[in-house]
Amino acid sequence: METKATAAAKARPATGSEYVFERGFPTPETVQRAYDDADRNRAVQAYRYFYPTVSMAAIWKGNESVGALRNKGGLLMEGSPSQLVFTPNSDTPYAGLPLDLSLGPLVIELPPGPLMCVINDLNQRYVADLGLPGGKGGKHLILPPGFAGATPAGYYASTSSTNRVLLMLRVIPVNGDIKAAFETMKTIKVTPLNEPPGWKQPEWKELGDRPMIGAPMQFEGSFKY
Repeated sequence: METKATAAAKARPATGSEYVFERGFPTPETVQRAYDDADRNRAVQAYRYFYPTVSMAAIWKGNESVGALRNKGGLLMEGSPSQLVFTPNSDTPYAGLPLDLSLGPLVIELPPGPLMCVINDLNQRYVADLGLPGGKGGKHLILPPGFAGATPAGYYASTSSTNRVLLMLRVIPVNGDIKAAFETMKTIKVTPLNEPPGWKQPEWKELGDRPMIGAPMQFEGSFKY
């Protein structure tokens, strides 16, 4: 026999965290809602977990959109209002160089100078800091994931968890000289440890006031994410 309470529960939609049970068992609508809530919770977890990866992919796409291609070109940027990137400022020049370790370990050679650099993998996880205190420069060896070869001496070696990495650089403009700061960054060398014939040093491009979107904001709220 259906009681008034049972009838009221059946008539009341399940909202929020409220589930409807009859005689200790969930109604078909409650079962479906529980599955939907579990799917939604998993989707939110996945969105939050992969946001750093999506953000890094957006930086890659932004670099490629203005001609900075992996292992071929680096981008020099002052951080003008024309560029949409999360953290740059207009006081310190920046440079970004997309690198691909699928061809093997890469050697990055920094000149002496006030450089502050970092390498992140495609999941925006830390790989290495470059640029020593005191600005003495140095040679850094970036190894691809799963690298099993011998690591030669004379380098600061780090291993990435992805083949794609992003080298991000900042330099202090001494006496406010932005042009000299850019020229310092242009002297950074990137060479495969086992250099193939015909290898060319990446070409540095000054972005100037050209527009560039290096943030995921244009697709973070849609299925493109």
